[in-house]
Amino acid sequence: WHFKNKSDLLGAMCERVQLPMEAMVEASASERVDDPLGNLRATCVFVLQEAVRNPHSRKVFGILFHKCEFVDDAEPLFVRQRKSFLQGSANIERIIRNAIAKGQLPQDLDAGLAGISFHAMLDGLLNNWLFSPASFDLAGDAEKLIDAGLDMLRTASSLRQK
Repeated sequence: WHFKNKSDLLGAMCERVQLPMEAMVEASASERVDDPLGNLRATCVFVLQEAVRNPHSRKVFGILFHKCEFVDDAEPLFVRQRKSFLQGSANIERIIRNAIAKGQLPQDLDAGLAGISFHAMLDGLLNNWLFSPASFDLAGDAEKLIDAGLDMLRTASSLRQK
């Protein structure tokens, strides 16, 4: 009864879960960070483990991934989610560029493609686990899964600039 409609209620739920995570990624994207890949790794592991261990986060992620129907791209929640997605993508790409500049990733890495790939991997892990939590141990394997994504950035020849 404190909200005008379901969209406002869901928006408030999302704010509580996403803002701290978005702030962590934003902080990791700063050029002043000495270890951009280390910060990205820590943030991603936290997000994956948070989805498993925090019932509120898990519930909100589950709603967003599997129970939320966006029918109007002008709806405030859709606008908020798209903005969050685009900002997250931009921050991941910025982190990758910082990591390249600091010698943590290859100089010829295509930061745009690398960012798309890494973001999709992270999104897919959450989506798949939320759909079928018993199918794999997300909390227990979070570090290995994120490390595999970082290894992809270091070694995938298909992510190199021509």
